[in-house]
Amino acid sequence: MATKDASFMNDNWKGVIKQVFRVINEQSQASFDEDFNSISYYNWTGGHGALSPQVTNRGNNEPKAYTGLVGTHHRPSDDISIFGASRRP
Repeated sequence: MATKDASFMNDNWKGVIKQVFRVINEQSQASFDEDFNSISYYNWTGGHGALSPQVTNRGNNEPKAYTGLVGTHHRPSDDISIFGASRRP
């Protein structure tokens, strides 16, 4: 059922959507520019207390070419996850 209530589409909501598209764009770029300069928007270095191990290449992972797909260091299925189950008596 569709709603005509657009009250949630305030400046905060628009900012979040803009940030989501920014991350998608950044994470779909190749590891190097046309002059072979390294491009790294995010990295994962792990560290003490981190649930996931450190990523290779100083947290940047393996180099990737531009494919138009979003690259990621970790997939949710690879990371440690804890699921709680409630039990009824």
